[in-house]
Amino acid sequence: AQRENYTRFVDEFTRRIRHIGCDDISLLLYGSYARGTFQPGVSDIDGLLVVPGDVVTDKEVLWKCARAYRSAQVTGDNHVSVEFTVSDWTTLRDGRFSPYGTDLFDYIRSEHCIVVGNDPREVMHCEGMRRDLLTSLAHNLRKVRMTLFLGPYQHCYDPPAFVSSVKKTFDKVTRASTQILRLRDGTLERERFGALAQLKEAYPSLDIS
Repeated sequence: AQRENYTRFVDEFTRRIRHIGCDDISLLLYGSYARGTFQPGVSDIDGLLVVPGDVVTDKEVLWKCARAYRSAQVTGDNHVSVEFTVSDWTTLRDGRFSPYGTDLFDYIRSEHCIVVGNDPREVMHCEGMRRDLLTSLAHNLRKVRMTLFLGPYQHCYDPPAFVSSVKKTFDKVTRASTQILRLRDGTLERERFGALAQLKEAYPSLDIS
């Protein structure tokens, strides 16, 4: 990838994100690309994509963002390396399931480039010391969202990565069921699929289909 591929990808992705027509989408870039010190073909484009909602996000908006990402990579045959984190406004405000630890959190707050929407740094909060379960759930949530976001692109252009991501996501989703129950009442459920049934009983409105 050349320098122009990076610029073309960011411009195209930004244009397509704006075209979605959702005011609650924000894109913040940080790291070497935001500083202008990136090395084409070596550096990632680091970013935070914020979508509406809370832990249960608006899947339609996320899907539109995913398709925008795929199109931006394909347009001009860019295929640049990207390391985006997908989060939501409620999770960023709450802080318990923040995708970032305090070190990276402080780094993002000091070094950034807003390209779409409102500045998420104004509401971002991060728990200084999180329980192990919260850290694990936050990690799993981030990985699951990344699979949804990268899925359309990987499905077309990197099928092995797509299959691997889907398998890992299924593992993380089922594992999270036991972690949520333990956070709720201290229950340690060893069998993950049994925990899914217990979650349905505890939260009748939960859609686990």
